[in-house]
Amino acid sequence: MTAPLEGATSPPRSKGRLVKVALALSLALNLCFIGGLAYSKFVKPTPPLIQLGRELDLSPDQRKAFQGFLKVVWGKGGTLRDENLKIGQQIWDELAQPKPDPQKLAALFADIANNRRDYQTAVGAALLPFLETLSVEQRQRFIEISKRRQAIANRMRQLLQP
Repeated sequence: MTAPLEGATSPPRSKGRLVKVALALSLALNLCFIGGLAYSKFVKPTPPLIQLGRELDLSPDQRKAFQGFLKVVWGKGGTLRDENLKIGQQIWDELAQPKPDPQKLAALFADIANNRRDYQTAVGAALLPFLETLSVEQRQRFIEISKRRQAIANRMRQLLQP
């Protein structure tokens, strides 16, 4: 006969209980995953510039100026993307030639740079009238938020570099 171990207070755990806990945990994780997936399909994220406008608590006049700024950013941004995609394709076509023309490539790269400069100039010109409508506190908040977002974007670029 064996004597019970000293200090033993509970019977050993059964394997069945461990399996049930593992299955319950698996079910919970799967439900969370499916819920997150469904949420991402039905709830669209707020564009960053729209969120910025909400954080500033704009008056109706300020909101109108902000909408004008957004119209320029989105309109000129779309034009920039379209034009530079076409030029990018021309660059690839030229590079595919047996002897690419360096002058043509330089001109195409200059066109891309000029398009970017024109976009930045247009956005800067549209930004100033909007900023003029803001109070000192709102302007400071706008600058603070913009700098923070730029710092995050810069940090992400650094992390993605090899």
